[in-house]
Amino acid sequence: MLCPRCGAQVSDAQKSCDNCGFAPPGSVFAKKGVLVLSVVIGLAITLSFIGFFEWPGGTSTTKAPPAPKIEPARLEPAQCLDFVSPPQGEVNEYSTRISGVIKNNCGRDFRFVQVSFKLYDSSGSAVGIAFTNLAGLAGGDAWKFQAQGFTPAVRFRFDQITAH
Repeated sequence: MLCPRCGAQVSDAQKSCDNCGFAPPGSVFAKKGVLVLSVVIGLAITLSFIGFFEWPGGTSTTKAPPAPKIEPARLEPAQCLDFVSPPQGEVNEYSTRISGVIKNNCGRDFRFVQVSFKLYDSSGSAVGIAFTNLAGLAGGDAWKFQAQGFTPAVRFRFDQITAH
């Protein structure tokens, strides 16, 4: 008998061609080859489901799900907003104005910032407040503020900075 692929002489007892390795369909060798191939493919699919192999674009059950994004701890505004220099006050007969510069030393932007000061008369009694606010202060930016109080004061004291 001749091999249908390469034309070499093959005896009827041979299961495959010695020259090219061709096994005619229906031979015992071909049936075993299909069986072996089926077992290998089945094993590969089974192992991929239990996570030993990962096919491109596929998922594996052994991989842990991605960790949720944890936002870095945010500092309180008082820890981020600093006076660049001590605030200075001006007083006239109707009001008190306090000016200065505040710098945002965080990598965080604030949508709203407010600074306030308590105002005192000559006897040390509180007589009012002076405050101002700003919409938007980016991280690293400085804000030149002027807080206005509608009461004359002899002295003032920083009260608080609020921001969000």
